[in-house]
Amino acid sequence: MVSLWLLLIICFLGSFTAQAEPVLPAWSLEQVHKAIQSTTACIPYPTYQQREFWDHAGKLPLFREGVEKIQAEAEGLKSTDPPFLRASKYLDFQRNGDREQYQNLLSERARFLNAFSLAECFQGRGDYLDPLMDILWAYCEESDWCYPAHTKGLVNPPLPAIDLRSTRVSLDLAVADYVFNDALLPEVRQRIHYELQQRTFLPFLTREFGWMTSRHNWNAVCNGNIIRAALLVIEDRDQLAQIITRAQNSLEYFLEGFDRDGGTAEGIGYWNYGFSHFVQAGWFLNSCSRTAGQLDLFAPQLVKDIACFPMRAELSPGMYPSFSDGGEKVEFSFGWISAVAEACGLEDLKAFIQARKGPKGSVASLDGFLQEALLLKDAETAQPFLAEKSNFFSGIEWFISRADPAETDGLVIAAQGGNNGENHNHNDVGNMILHYKGESILADLGAPVYDRGFFSSRRYSYLAARSLGHSVPRVHGIEQIAGAQARAIAAVTRTDEVDTFRADITSAYPPAAGLKSLVRTIKLHRKPGDGWVEVRDDCSVSIPDATFESALITYGQIEIAKPGWCGFKDSTVRLRSLTSPKKGLPCLFKNLIRKPKNCGPPRPNRLSEGWH
Repeated sequence: MVSLWLLLIICFLGSFTAQAEPVLPAWSLEQVHKAIQSTTACIPYPTYQQREFWDHAGKLPLFREGVEKIQAEAEGLKSTDPPFLRASKYLDFQRNGDREQYQNLLSERARFLNAFSLAECFQGRGDYLDPLMDILWAYCEESDWCYPAHTKGLVNPPLPAIDLRSTRVSLDLAVADYVFNDALLPEVRQRIHYELQQRTFLPFLTREFGWMTSRHNWNAVCNGNIIRAALLVIEDRDQLAQIITRAQNSLEYFLEGFDRDGGTAEGIGYWNYGFSHFVQAGWFLNSCSRTAGQLDLFAPQLVKDIACFPMRAELSPGMYPSFSDGGEKVEFSFGWISAVAEACGLEDLKAFIQARKGPKGSVASLDGFLQEALLLKDAETAQPFLAEKSNFFSGIEWFISRADPAETDGLVIAAQGGNNGENHNHNDVGNMILHYKGESILADLGAPVYDRGFFSSRRYSYLAARSLGHSVPRVHGIEQIAGAQARAIAAVTRTDEVDTFRADITSAYPPAAGLKSLVRTIKLHRKPGDGWVEVRDDCSVSIPDATFESALITYGQIEIAKPGWCGFKDSTVRLRSLTSPKKGLPCLFKNLIRKPKNCGPPRPNRLSEGWH
């Protein structure tokens, strides 16, 4: 049996910047107006009346099981009512910080819309048109489409907010209106168009919202949803041109949130959430003959690099570094990834999609199903996917090193530099993840269940966000501090035998720690056997008799055989710790911390529902 060793040698003895040049040149109103005036209106989505498409798609092996499930769900929901939305329940977040209960009601409402719209499309008999009308009308009757966590309280009708959910609702209503068109009563369609104008399109054109200049997922989600909703329902080409122009000019800020290698410090979950909406908008603009391919969001090289983020950051199939709040698992809808891979000619990404996509397609929402049905195709060639030996995202300073890329469950180390002022930040400069056989032996807790406190000044009282909840040093009992000034200066060297990540993390600690310097070096040795990892902390302090220790975060059950030696139950992984012979410090694994139950990341679908 082959064992892995992590050698911890404790001895006493770069940073991310935004893109210098605009990567997405701003479109002018004249340019956009000309593009949409020169073509006739057309959308890539089929309508409800195109029965040949629906009859064929519903019988495809990829979707058959999902179609049967959604039809059964729709039949069961016909005899029930969507949940009632109470003003007092909306105020839960403002009153006690709870965001889950009200958002669960909203998720339940979405079940009704998804089930009735899909079941009717597949059956085409009119059985679900009245229930669909009822839920569409119920959405129009909602006082506020926003999440309570994103507002200051009950809605002020003349000044509706625009957030992740409100733009998602706008898109869902626009898709239903376009697909069902004349199968819906004229009054229902008029109401949908009216609400879209009042709640989304007019506020978007006449007011400023903070997410318009943000460099994180909100920007792409909101702008992407609005672009597609506008293309689906707006007939006034002057207004449509204004919306597309304003949204595209705003999306430049979103791309600035990525480093030059396509990396994002928000992690894989938020990469999926934000970038998927960017790509979906780009696909609509390229496919829709209203623009005839004249408005291309995919043109910048950076977009191609961002698209490749999952295949470069992957630890093992479906598993990713859970740095920040991103989580370690995410279920992709490979349809939209196929769209950008095809449009940009990314052959490696196409191979990755074929290697990772499952045998079942998504039949969860009308919009999501249409994307997969139209975009997800089998590869024309059987090119196998092989990950690179290592990948370094130089701006966010993430380093992924693989002992043997041909072994999908082999030894992988993920190391992190960056800074402690990132979006969805944790105090984790110098953090590491040791991944083997499809699981993270040394792990990152990811995000806790979101509540008001986690997005307040109390954020770093949560173990998941403070440095004690990460595999980083603690100097003289003092943890890392928050803020962009707490940053690493990282460098990487790579050979066939050894990959090395070196980070000066001195500035991550306050003056009270008495640090002169603290440099962490992480090496992945590819031989012997399955490989081994060496972690060395070189620390110099000005405080007499200072203490030095490093937390190691793990999901596993710890077995300490003797001082300095540690193992994991039911695992071949072993850890050995050495100390400086000059200092002779005691070497114990006393601060190996098992993952607390309340520190787990939110369920993967929460990101698709618009959680922070």
